[in-house]
Amino acid sequence: MNRTIQDVEIAAAIDSDLLRRREQFAGQPAAWRVWSEAAHVATLNERARNAFIEHVANSRGADIALRLLLKAQSIRDQITQTLLTSETRATLH
Repeated sequence: MNRTIQDVEIAAAIDSDLLRRREQFAGQPAAWRVWSEAAHVATLNERARNAFIEHVANSRGADIALRLLLKAQSIRDQITQTLLTSETRATLH
């Protein structure tokens, strides 16, 4: 099956993942803050994501914005792949 996963599907999967992962970050507030911010950015549509990253670049610096963008894209890519894989498995059974 060849289809595009929608932003709303990605956001829902990321929100679910956030809830599951919260306990993994117990006692690591800085790591949780970084991961949850990147996950939030990953839930945004492209236009909102770009605006958010631009805001971060202006307020906290380009290096931080770039790291945030790369982490968010990695999360989006992983979630998209997971959604596509689980969908493929469901259609095969």
